[in-house]
Amino acid sequence: MDFGRKIIVLSALSVIFCQSGTSYAEEKNVLVLENECISAIFNPANGALIGLRDKHSGWDIMKRDVLGQSFELLLPMDGPEFTEEDCGYNVVRGIEQDAPEVECQGDSIVFTWKRLRTPDMKSAADVEFRGVVSLASHGLEFSGTVTNNSDYKVEYVSWPCIGEVTVPDQKQFFLQNTRNDSKELFPHFNNQHGYWGVEWPTSTVILNEKSYLQVNDNDRGFLVFNREIPKNLTITSFELIPGLECRYTNPYQDAIDGVLVRMQFKVNNCIYALPGETVSLDPVSFMTYKGTWEDGVGLVRAMRAPMCTAVTRTDGWESRPLTWRIVRASNGEALIKAAFESRDAGVDVLLVDGWYSNSSGMPVEGSGISDAIVKCHEMGLKVVLGTDLSRVNRHSDIYMSEYRGYIMSDPYGVPYSFDWLCLSSSHVRSKIMEMCAGLPALSYADGYMNMENNHDSRTFACFDPDHDHHYGEPSADGIKKLNEKMIAGLSGGGEKAFFGYGFLLEQNDIFDGYMLNVPESMYPRHRLVAPYETMIAKVGVREARSGMNRAVLYRLNVAYNLDFYNDCLSDYVHIISYGQQIEKLRREFSAYIWDAEYCGHKGAGVLGRNIEWAVYENKDGKRTVVLANMGQENVSETLVSMDSDGELYYVSPENIVPEKFNGSVEVNPLSVVVVFEK
Repeated sequence: MDFGRKIIVLSALSVIFCQSGTSYAEEKNVLVLENECISAIFNPANGALIGLRDKHSGWDIMKRDVLGQSFELLLPMDGPEFTEEDCGYNVVRGIEQDAPEVECQGDSIVFTWKRLRTPDMKSAADVEFRGVVSLASHGLEFSGTVTNNSDYKVEYVSWPCIGEVTVPDQKQFFLQNTRNDSKELFPHFNNQHGYWGVEWPTSTVILNEKSYLQVNDNDRGFLVFNREIPKNLTITSFELIPGLECRYTNPYQDAIDGVLVRMQFKVNNCIYALPGETVSLDPVSFMTYKGTWEDGVGLVRAMRAPMCTAVTRTDGWESRPLTWRIVRASNGEALIKAAFESRDAGVDVLLVDGWYSNSSGMPVEGSGISDAIVKCHEMGLKVVLGTDLSRVNRHSDIYMSEYRGYIMSDPYGVPYSFDWLCLSSSHVRSKIMEMCAGLPALSYADGYMNMENNHDSRTFACFDPDHDHHYGEPSADGIKKLNEKMIAGLSGGGEKAFFGYGFLLEQNDIFDGYMLNVPESMYPRHRLVAPYETMIAKVGVREARSGMNRAVLYRLNVAYNLDFYNDCLSDYVHIISYGQQIEKLRREFSAYIWDAEYCGHKGAGVLGRNIEWAVYENKDGKRTVVLANMGQENVSETLVSMDSDGELYYVSPENIVPEKFNGSVEVNPLSVVVVFEK
């Protein structure tokens, strides 16, 4: 697709005519990358990005050229002995270096900086950074390489480094969102790193695990993401300079005491290039859009589609509307007891935890578990086994000999946690497969749900030089390699389904579904990126009805996690009854709310008190609006309008006989109504 791409060289001595016929005659000396989506202006004298505009909305993301930055590079000058010569925070700033070599190659500009130095260094370091910025669909792509022939390691390179990100509309909230969380940038800056370890209020995102960064208000935004799982740890950061006006509140003025107020944005590629190494940066996409946050997330989905290595399975047993239950069963007797109660309550799938112990160092399944799984099948129940094999028992007899050498370590050689094995090590992945071979229940079960290292100990990367991986390799890549190995080893050619906890977006390419492990406000983001992926939502006692309603809203399977006083389903009669009603509703009208694509709020309008809503479109182009009244006391009279040609009807869990819809409907407290087009 031709996006009207062009590179423009503007100088005091020349006028350049471009593909679009545009001419420039300003007396400037700049380089411009431009297409129909974005315009980026660089200063060739120092490589600084001095202008950045979203052409969809006219938003000048970067407009004060005096704030232009090119790159930053952390080159700690430290050795095995701490001396007065050491300087850990030795930051090389690109705009302070000698002028880079500049090449224009097709739709790309290549800047090469050599012999880097800082004011604290007695001489330049033999480090070369080759930064590439290219035009791409919807925006730019940043890539590059670092060649380190110095005596020190290069910890990270900030590329891109944008000297300011302007607030497009100070009357709106300005946010940074990921697949898993949302943080405010304006008017209240979320400073998550305290005051003792940073120069300015700072907010960061681990891009490897959050999948994408979306910076937006209600009308426009930009996206930053890697097209594939990064080989290096990638951390985005916003820095509010010179600081907060008052507690958590941004300054509104342009300058304070002569210091220009801005939010500086960086993508920090943590490459940990050791002396003698040449390391490539993971390509980073920077895309702009006009519209709501849904338009931005839809762009992520569209960009990911060509990269998926597998097609979401839509014909497996797990792809139907099902009711799950989480149980703990240490032996076969406990599992059979839970199965009888679950069958009578309309449960379809048991997710079993606690079915093995690792007190000896190697996991051993509980007595009778395999036989109990067979009996569950006879009762019509599916069984999925929860696994957590990368966590080991530090008190076992074999810990020191088998595991201690493969525990994840920080840059100082100290374990983050003495329990977590390093999944980036091929030896560890093989060891876990050995553990699986000793658990026969895995071959009897209908699938497993793997709990990987979800960083309760902040184990984002491993720095142990004795492991067979690169120094500072991120956990995410090793986790996906383990997933692939386990699936290949345990599939058995049958109808087994493999699940995770939604840790990585890229796991959707290999897993058959996942348990949501995010706040409920993030459910729509997960569903919008993966419209047909099987997702399961835990439902507890306190918020059971609202949790089940959101499951209907966002096409999720319910997983009962009812253990407030005890885990006997007979003590939660009203919850179970409502769960059976919504499952009956979803199976009866699956063509409208299950075998259909989630569209966010597009194609309809809704007005009602305490109403959350979602739009679906099925394979015949028919639209459905799901309404959920999250209020606990009052009926909500709700108005609905949608783009439709056919007749409209509505149903609810309490009444699944369709009634004709005439523009408004009453939604009961903590209940749902489905309005659909026949």
